[in-house]
Amino acid sequence: MLSEFCESMTHLRTLKLRWNLVKHVTVSNLFCVSERLSVDLRDNSLGTVDLDKIDVIHKSQDGHRNHISMDLSRNKLECDCHSHFFAKYLQERMSLQGIEFVVENVTCRDTKRLVQDTPLEQFVCPIGAPECPEDHCQCWKQPEGREIVVNCTSAEDLSELVSLHPTSLSLANASLANLTSLNITSLKAVRTLDLSGNQLSSVPVIPAGVRRLFLHSNELRNISRGTLEMFVQNNLTQLRLDQNPWQCDCGLLPLQEYLRNHYQALVNPREIHSASISVALLLAAIAIVVVGGILAVAYVKNAERVKVWIYAQNIFIINVFLFGRLDEDNDAADAYEYDAFVAFAPQDEHWVHTELLPTLEGKYGFKLCIPSRDWLGGEWIPDQVVQSVQESRRTIVVMSRSFDSGFGGQAFRTAFQESLKTKRSRHIVVILGEPPTDEDLGSELANAVKSGIHRNEKRFWDRLRYRLPHVTQRGRLRSTSTATSGGGTSDSSPASSPSPLSFASWIGRKKAPRESTMNLVMPTSTAI
Repeated sequence: MLSEFCESMTHLRTLKLRWNLVKHVTVSNLFCVSERLSVDLRDNSLGTVDLDKIDVIHKSQDGHRNHISMDLSRNKLECDCHSHFFAKYLQERMSLQGIEFVVENVTCRDTKRLVQDTPLEQFVCPIGAPECPEDHCQCWKQPEGREIVVNCTSAEDLSELVSLHPTSLSLANASLANLTSLNITSLKAVRTLDLSGNQLSSVPVIPAGVRRLFLHSNELRNISRGTLEMFVQNNLTQLRLDQNPWQCDCGLLPLQEYLRNHYQALVNPREIHSASISVALLLAAIAIVVVGGILAVAYVKNAERVKVWIYAQNIFIINVFLFGRLDEDNDAADAYEYDAFVAFAPQDEHWVHTELLPTLEGKYGFKLCIPSRDWLGGEWIPDQVVQSVQESRRTIVVMSRSFDSGFGGQAFRTAFQESLKTKRSRHIVVILGEPPTDEDLGSELANAVKSGIHRNEKRFWDRLRYRLPHVTQRGRLRSTSTATSGGGTSDSSPASSPSPLSFASWIGRKKAPRESTMNLVMPTSTAI
């Protein structure tokens, strides 16, 4: 109808056709009307907007190039191959000289989607017989990419498709076990071949022009080297091989090499699995068990080192839940006066007061019982040893060449007996330099020395802290003493914690004797 305006209305400027039944418009037919034309085609029944030959006509108008403004709002187009050029113009914002469109709410009739939002690959037109064998195939013309798309659902001779020159062929889910009878190699124009969802156990010979090949969801277990060479010759840009029961043996090495060299062409490469995946999982599980066993043995041999390191990092949650190392004595902490009783020889007194006390009391908040500071002279020494061990949650025995197994041995044995009663290790052996020989110590002390902590160890303080009661915040608040470099004093109980004395000074300190108690002055050579 609109073509008639070329003959009768050559000076028309405005054409209002709103609310009519116009079904098709060929825009090129309107360039002969006038230099400037405004057409209102809103709310019609437009199925197709034909933009063919528009550029050719516009360029042929030497010196008198027309301009058309067309309002197509609220029309429902047939989104087929005939509307492809118009959709491409809208989506890619193509510049067409001499024409301007208004396209508010222009949709596809079938999908009700905006034309601007519909993929260009969906603008297709069906191809019927005789070019397309409609009994088992569907064929479409797809202007986008200039494709002829064929989808066949049964195993029939495909040579009848040669004249159609299909560029995309799908035989997906066609129950094919092989392609021998299909004569597929005769389709020279095929660039995309979809063979997914069949029962193929081997890869067929494919047309030389295929660039995209889909073989997923078949029964492929192996691929020959010759087939892989065919893939290379075809220069595949897309290849899908997942969801096949691949046989994981030496025969699959060529495929592995191909996948490694052409990884960029693979679709879903992470989904290519072996059929014996359960075996692989079993092997992985065995490997995990073996490695776990090795780690467990290593942990057992180095358990204390691991725990010492974690404890030193103050990782509270791991200390509590992994090692169960909340302070074991916290529930009865108030029953003890001291965190540890320290037994040492007079020759080691300087190290105790200059290193041990400032570090454990001053830095880490432990409360120690030191004979030269916390005992009163004149008391029966064996009783004081027993009492100090029982009032302390641990006993630290400082072991060196100067160690005397007399009173020091008594302190150790008393602590050892307490360990048997409470079923907890109550004694800690600290080794300064070379320890005494086994003959000088006896069997019990000699065995204790083997598990002792050497002062020259790299993590000496961490190991010592780990074996001591773990001081919680409550424990730190309970002990408010701050040790100085000389050993420190306790602010909480100044009367019972005098300033540290030397052994010689401590010997001279006297106390009135109690009834039925013998006064005994410790000689300076006696070990504690």
